[in-house]
Amino acid sequence: MTDAQTLAVYDAKIEDYLRLTQAPPSKSLLAFIKAIPEGGRVLDLGCGPGLAAAEMARQGCKVEAIDGSAEMVAAASKHPGVTARQATFDELPSQATYHGIYANFSLLHAQRADFNRHIQACHAALHPGGILHLAMKLGTGEKRDDLGRFYTY
Repeated sequence: MTDAQTLAVYDAKIEDYLRLTQAPPSKSLLAFIKAIPEGGRVLDLGCGPGLAAAEMARQGCKVEAIDGSAEMVAAASKHPGVTARQATFDELPSQATYHGIYANFSLLHAQRADFNRHIQACHAALHPGGILHLAMKLGTGEKRDDLGRFYTY
């Protein structure tokens, strides 16, 4: 994600996201982890404060996490076993690197015109048979929410 306004909202609201993400792991996250080979390498794409990445690491995955928000990356970096860095959706490796990519409500911040390119990049970064978890919001069009975050529905 490279939308400066959206990133600014996430940077400014880091404390809110830290409070909101203190919840048990979701069923979809646990299913994703179960589908990864033991000790497999995963990418948390748009990791936010790193709750999912931390759970992946706790369960034995080798975890890389990226986010466009410096504050989110700083929070994610604090979790044991999580290597986090600030990056955009355009900075995925072009060769098979991961057994799984977890894009949980992150790619919805990409413009519709860029979406196919990002999905193709995820495909290229996955080992054959790798798992892509993709969660999006339902709806139509592209717009900003009341906080100023850009969404593609």
